[in-house]
Amino acid sequence: MLAPATAVASPVASPVVAVSAPAELMQVTIDQLEPRSIRPGDTITVVASLANLDTTPVEELTVQLRSGRRLVTRTDLANADTSPPPVGHGAGARTPVPRLVGRHSTRVTYRTTAAALGLTQIGVYPVELTVEGRRGARTTPTTTMGAVRTFLPYFPDGVSRPTRIAWLIPLVDRPHRLTDGEDRTFLDDTLATALAPRGRLADLLLTMQHADAASVPFTVAVDPDLVDSVEAMSHGYTVLTAHGRVPGTGGDAAAAWLRGLRTLVGRHVVVALPFADMDTVALARAGLSQLAETDQTAIDKLNTQLGALVNTRIYWPPDGAVTEDALDSVVRQGAQAIVLSSASLPGRATGGLTRSAASPLPSGGGSAVALVTDASLDGLIGAAGRAPNGPRLAEQRYLAELAMITAESPSVSRTLLLAPDRRWNPDPRSAAPMLTVARTVPWLAAGTVAELTNTSDLVDRGRLVYPPHVTELRGSYLQSLRNVQGLIADFRTSLDNAGAQLLVAPLNHAILRAASSAWRADPVAGDAFLTRVGARIVSLRSKVYIVAPANGRYTLGGQDSVLPLTMVNELEVPVTVRVRLSTRGTVGLTAHDLGPQLLEPATGGAKRTLLRIPVTLTQAGRFQVSAEVLTPGGWRPLNNKPVVLQVQSTAYGAVALGITGAALGLMLLLVARRVYRRVRSGPEFEVHPAGSPAERGR
Repeated sequence: MLAPATAVASPVASPVVAVSAPAELMQVTIDQLEPRSIRPGDTITVVASLANLDTTPVEELTVQLRSGRRLVTRTDLANADTSPPPVGHGAGARTPVPRLVGRHSTRVTYRTTAAALGLTQIGVYPVELTVEGRRGARTTPTTTMGAVRTFLPYFPDGVSRPTRIAWLIPLVDRPHRLTDGEDRTFLDDTLATALAPRGRLADLLLTMQHADAASVPFTVAVDPDLVDSVEAMSHGYTVLTAHGRVPGTGGDAAAAWLRGLRTLVGRHVVVALPFADMDTVALARAGLSQLAETDQTAIDKLNTQLGALVNTRIYWPPDGAVTEDALDSVVRQGAQAIVLSSASLPGRATGGLTRSAASPLPSGGGSAVALVTDASLDGLIGAAGRAPNGPRLAEQRYLAELAMITAESPSVSRTLLLAPDRRWNPDPRSAAPMLTVARTVPWLAAGTVAELTNTSDLVDRGRLVYPPHVTELRGSYLQSLRNVQGLIADFRTSLDNAGAQLLVAPLNHAILRAASSAWRADPVAGDAFLTRVGARIVSLRSKVYIVAPANGRYTLGGQDSVLPLTMVNELEVPVTVRVRLSTRGTVGLTAHDLGPQLLEPATGGAKRTLLRIPVTLTQAGRFQVSAEVLTPGGWRPLNNKPVVLQVQSTAYGAVALGITGAALGLMLLLVARRVYRRVRSGPEFEVHPAGSPAERGR
């Protein structure tokens, strides 16, 4: 027996677009639809909201639920979303609704039966709730004012083997800070918004809390960087702005969110994602797999922060896609199960039957199990937060998909893996029932990721495929990342362990954040982040340098001399460096390598150290000398601050002195020879005795 529709009118708060067609001026939203699983003899109850978006009233309003013929396959169901089938198979009674004035809404309760709708066989039936009425004069005929479609699962006899569903829920965001540790400085404060009530991460936590309250098991995939950032916020933090640092606003929300998460994880499995959710596939392709290796320090810290041991044996690559090289790498590191999209293992289904999620996955690094997600279900889950027909129908569409899978073969049990998008933004009103429905309908059951990982019932899906539509970090971006990573690794060679822990360890995490999969969808933000990392390491390296003399000139004397150079260390840790001297276009000066030199740390100001560089001068003159600070390996300048010196030599080198000595010796030899010849040849004029005629004639 049908109950008459009841209605309570109220003003429309804010007009929105009608759900059925843009031209309609009556918005129809289904708020309640029961039962979720229909059996013979059940009464179907629909509670709907009708909103008159026009200024004129609607008279002679009626609502009616009509059904179409049973859908047989998942393909039929998908086609019905875009090409709605006819709904003339069955119909409930047309039920009147009181007059609805303009810009007002009313709530209607409508009831009918499974028999009236013609539900007879197991499966899924399309239905439409239609609202008819008349605007204007009484002579105006009634027309369809609005309608909304959905699907009804029907299981007349129940099932012997329910479909099991296992949930893997991602807790991932994008990087919000450059370095970690005691420096709780964030690049923005958007994480505070996500953690606050009605924020994305807050809604994720609320959804999980609803599932937990219903005793529904689920697995949480956590980015260690996200948890570490939230904990840092809970202790107070600052945010960089165009006007300097300002206090962050999300400390209380962060603390509350972290408390809620800690309460949950004790009862559910937590899987650790790579730090900052790195793009491990792109890193492997670029030959940077070492960056993607498990960071045990970060894992240990995550265990402490959550108060629970996390699982590192399950690997979930971004977009559920992995190359053979990346697969080999993670399996060698101990991964036992790999979460993949159905596009990565697209083997054909047998007879159209949806298969269980677990599949064998051999690799060069060893054997693993592939846990294959269901693309259609994942898409429905992801779209639920923005469903135009409201959260209840988003849940109903998801339920219809599961019903169709179960109806394919009610006697065959299968376990499905549901893994929403990495940065899932759920509406708890629809997402929470999606998780808890496994406890409320008899043809579904709750499964776990652990069961899938350990099952021996594996479905062979063939060879691994890397989907062509996957977008990785750009090759040019990875090359820049490699360059910055090289600067960091090279700088590490100048530091002792304590210095490296203070200066380099935070930058190691900065590089991992620069490799985050978040930058796949936002390459501009990724470029900006990597630029910041590069600027930070360049700034550190530039704090060790050479100071030129006031006039930039040195005067040296002697063949073997010493060139004094003043080294400055502005870092608070000791630094080991080498110094390289080079000349431009001259061969008159040769510098000798002093080897690695330890510069003491700055204490209360920059520390100056005088180095005496041995040089050999081979000629007199003026030389232009370039002095550079190198890391101990001696192959890369520590910074871009070479010092150009003018060196004046007043000394002769050994060769010059030898030439001069030889010339002097030759000159002396020639003089001696001339004297000797003169002595042997006698006087040049005759000497006469005094008083002789010759003498007198003179």
